[in-house]
Amino acid sequence: MEIEGKEPSARQLARLIRSARGDGVRMIFVQPQFARKKADAVARQIGGVCIPLDPLAADYPGNMERIATALEKGLVH
Repeated sequence: MEIEGKEPSARQLARLIRSARGDGVRMIFVQPQFARKKADAVARQIGGVCIPLDPLAADYPGNMERIATALEKGLVH
């Protein structure tokens, strides 16, 4: 998780959580190339889920299908 390309501070995470709650955010998309510890923590705080998406997967058509399925799953969760 990054804010302006940097690791978020505790204050920034708290602000992000408040904003996500206020906006009704329930899903956070994560890439397997990056650590997801903070994203998981934010998801728990907002009562949401982390959904993995891999934009760098080699099988482009199959990857687009997996991304669409993940988005659909997140929207109905």
